[in-house]
Amino acid sequence: MPNVSCPFCEGVFDVDGDDLTVAARFHCDECGALLEVAEEKPLVLAVIEEEEDFDLDEDALDEDDDFM
Repeated sequence: MPNVSCPFCEGVFDVDGDDLTVAARFHCDECGALLEVAEEKPLVLAVIEEEEDFDLDEDALDEDDDFM
C-alpha cells in the first residue's frame, strides 16, 4: 500500500493502490478531508469541499429566468 500525504493537513497515511486513479475520492485518515486524485503520475491530490445534500425548491424557479 502506498503512502500519501494529505494536501490539507499534511498527514501521511496508507491508501490502496487501486484507489489512486483519476477522480477517485477518499477521506484523509488524519483530518477527515475529502480528497480526490487530480493526477496519477505524479500523484496530485486535491481537497474537495463536500457538497451538502439539499432539495431543489422547484417553486423558486421561474421559467423566464435566464441562467446564462
